[in-house]
Order: sequence, then structure tokens, then C-alpha cells
Amino acid sequence: MEPQKHVLSSIACVAVIGALAFLFTTSVYAFTEPTQAPPGANASAPFNVSANAQTKQGSITVNSAVTVPTLCLAGACRSLWPSFTGDDDWLFNSVGGVTHIYSGVSGSVGIGTNVPNYKLDVSGDIRATGMIYANANNQRYFQGGNDAALYDINVANTMGIYGVQDSAQGHIKLGSNGPTIS
Repeated sequence: MEPQKHVLSSIACVAVIGALAFLFTTSVYAFTEPTQAPPGANASAPFNVSANAQTKQGSITVNSAVTVPTLCLAGACRSLWPSFTGDDDWLFNSVGGVTHIYSGVSGSVGIGTNVPNYKLDVSGDIRATGMIYANANNQRYFQGGNDAALYDINVANTMGIYGVQDSAQGHIKLGSNGPTIS
């Protein structure tokens, strides 16, 4: 009888452990975000896969070393970020004192300068693959390409210089009704 008692005792023990394991597995869930702020609001909630906006104080590193203020994702690090000031100015890629693009409160945009004196102020060369229209009358003023042209350079429509150069002919006209020089 003794071995049969031992077997029944073992079966009972396994049954109790199995029942407890089943009961505990229903109460174990994946991490869920807290429903309220911590006491004293002194700890941020962890990042999660929620669709809600999330904020992290300090640096973020994912699978790489980080140098502040960079963000590295699997070794690809980004350290050039747009910066904003309190008066709605913005800088893009300002590195080592060199400004790449700047927009001030006045509505002027600077490329290569953070002190734009005109609506568009470029410090450096300009390249345009299309036409440049210098007035609201939709007339071309400069055109580049293989057949370059220079149109209507004048002051208040008083006297202008019109020039066209192409591979077949070239001429310059002085004024709207003036002579043509070939």
C-alpha cells in the first residue's frame, strides 16, 4: 500500500501545481502603460508602441553608441537638426557657424547667410535650370541653357536691352523699337 500512497501523493502534488500554474498564467499580462502619473510626477512613462505622442528627456540610443545631441538607429547617426528660437526664426543645418538655410521673422529667407536683407538672399552662386521671372508680368528676364537669352533689361520700361544668342543667330536690340546689332 505504501507505493500506491506515494503515487497518489505525487499525482496530487502535480495536479495542485498544474492548477496553480493555470490560475497564475491568466493574471500575467504584457506591460501596460500606467493610467496615472507617478506620485510627485517625478518619473516619465517608458516608450512603448502606443499611437499616443511620447516624450523622452535626454539622449536616445538604439543599438549603437551616441554622442549628444545625436540620434542613432542601428548605427546610422543623425546629428544635424533644424533649430528653432522663441521668435519663430529657424535654421537648418547650421554647423560650425556656417548657416545653410535661415528664415527670419521678417519673412526673408537666407541661403548661406543668417542675415537676409531681401526676400531671398543667397550668399554664393545660384544655379537655375528653368527661367527666372523678375516681375509679375510673366515675361522672361534671363534664360540659361544651350541657347542663352537676355530679355528686357530696363528701368521702368524707359529703355531696355534685349539680347538673344543661339547657335544659328545672335543679335541685341536696343530699346523696344531701337536698332538691332548683330
